Amino acid sequence: MAAAVENIVIEVGSRWERTATVSKSGVPFPLTGYNARMMIREHYEDASPLVTLTSPSNGLTVNESAGTVDIVIKPSVTNGITAKFGFYDLEVLVGTDEDSVYRVLRGAVTFSPQATH
Repeated sequence: MAAAVENIVIEVGSRWERTATVSKSGVPFPLTGYNARMMIREHYEDASPLVTLTSPSNGLTVNESAGTVDIVIKPSVTNGITAKFGFYDLEVLVGTDEDSVYRVLRGAVTFSPQATH
């Protein structure tokens, strides 16, 4: 599975949501037994991410039969972000098996600052 590329805009201080479909050869891929993880970093080589999401209870929900991952970044997470740009990727893996990691979505992030706070 090659990762799809999608550049995103996240509004600081707002909720950001998206559903990512995991597919293989254009067909939704069943994610039974899979977990998901996602990080946003200002620079790829940064040791600490700006945002870390994991399934099942920290921003990512794997819908096994549909082959989708629901992504939710809460305002409390985006409030502290001062970066203007960054990079992200979303990975799925069987349980915690690091030999079964598939990167399914990646791209650049633009952070839109908040005027009302």
